[in-house]
Amino acid sequence: MSRLIRINPRDNVAVALEPLKSGESALGVTLREDIPAGHKFALCDIAENENVVKYGFPIGHATADATHSGGQLGAYPQCQDQSFRPAGIQLPSASLRHAR
Repeated sequence: MSRLIRINPRDNVAVALEPLKSGESALGVTLREDIPAGHKFALCDIAENENVVKYGFPIGHATADATHSGGQLGAYPQCQDQSFRPAGIQLPSASLRHAR
């Protein structure tokens, strides 16, 4: 079983499926800190205002140059802006059917 997952090839983050230790190699990057299970880590340096991509789509952006390859993402306020709203992305509408 894999210890981490990169959901889409365009993602610049991956998710630890179990705790990962600082210094381990994961998807070609050396982890800079311990990554708890369920947490994201950067697969490359993510500069301030650059998009954080998961599922192949932007989910936030770096609010400081503090997100380095192999570093945990989203654990500190300067790493990801939860109020991010990507412009220009159209999501398909879903029709809901009620069970009778």
